[in-house]
Amino acid sequence: MIDGYVNDGVQRVLSMQIYSGGFAMWPGYQEPYDWGSIYATDFLVEADKAGYAVPQLDKKMALDYLEKLLSKEETPLDLKAYSCFVLSKAGRVKQSWIRRLQEKKEELSPSSRFYLAASLVSLGDRKAVSDILGQGLPDEKIQRETGGTLRSYTKENAIALSAYMELEPENALVPVLVKRLESSMVNGNWQTTQDNAAALLALGKYARYLEDMKYSNYSGNIVVGKETVADFDNEHKAEVSGIDLSGKDIKISVQGEGVAYYYWNAEGVPLETKVKEEDKGIKVRRKLFTRDGSPVDLSKIKHGEVVIVEISINADVAYSNVIVDDLLPACFEIENPRLASTEKVDWITNDSFEPDHIDIRDDRLLLFTDLPNTKDLYYRYAVRAVTKGEFELPPISASCMYDPSIVSVNGQGKVKVTE
Repeated sequence: MIDGYVNDGVQRVLSMQIYSGGFAMWPGYQEPYDWGSIYATDFLVEADKAGYAVPQLDKKMALDYLEKLLSKEETPLDLKAYSCFVLSKAGRVKQSWIRRLQEKKEELSPSSRFYLAASLVSLGDRKAVSDILGQGLPDEKIQRETGGTLRSYTKENAIALSAYMELEPENALVPVLVKRLESSMVNGNWQTTQDNAAALLALGKYARYLEDMKYSNYSGNIVVGKETVADFDNEHKAEVSGIDLSGKDIKISVQGEGVAYYYWNAEGVPLETKVKEEDKGIKVRRKLFTRDGSPVDLSKIKHGEVVIVEISINADVAYSNVIVDDLLPACFEIENPRLASTEKVDWITNDSFEPDHIDIRDDRLLLFTDLPNTKDLYYRYAVRAVTKGEFELPPISASCMYDPSIVSVNGQGKVKVTE
């Protein structure tokens, strides 16, 4: 299963590679996103080292692009440090640039200094590596970045832990960094894909280190209610799924020496359908209109009627990588504007902004955009009432992909489609 996910991930990443060797933010775009290009190349190098099928020509083009970033005067030092790190892992060590970054290490962010330390290993300069690792990583509040290098508290500590596990796993700071990552979890995760990836990569190295260091010889079982449903030991895992667990006690017993890890995941449908509405940093609203621009009466929409959805959004300050998620009631179907058969409404594009990316799905419309701190921005699209009956109208939401504390949720209600 995991192999399939990784192979699909490789192909998904490569679908965003452009002619220069860099990577765009979205499939089909032609402008490279420099930080994303380094991150994507890092993934390809790691996947290739792990034995997955990475096309070598595509990987070479990506590495060539990283070398071009080093030669550009406008490339930030932090990106150059990350580029040197990835190039070194791929066997393309850039000694002159590593030394130049060493001279400017005080201008680098903490995580970039750890990238530099890992690059210095390829030069055999253990003293310089020890000097950087010896500085540690102060436990300071870090302002989340919603764009750029997507810096965050979790990511900085995860990169530091990953470096220590590769270079100096017995350092006294290692358990401190593990504790920081554990403390920064919210509801079992680190809230963004970037933070999740960085934290899991670092903690995975830590777990493997512990496994290699400790002798394991244990066995155990899983009991649900009064029935033993699975056995395991230090060489064979156990997985329990698809059985009725409701109202029953679950007990995991272990005998012997070593550390056994378990993972528990529960999913369900909430009994209460009311959603908390809030505006934190940004504000999104949705209105429904008829073809001629009049407000729609949600209690009596005619079957087959075209409805215009107007989305307005504004922000207190400028944010990058904002996603607007407009969930549809089950009675609506989006009129795809790319189809010639779609009915046209002349005023629908008046004063509308152009998002960076649009994703039209069966149950929702997703808009991805950078948001300026300005007056309301508007986006409109058409839906058709295709099913009769009474339906829940889900709320519309907007949030920063890389800072979940910036969020807006509004507009839950009901819709009735009649003859």
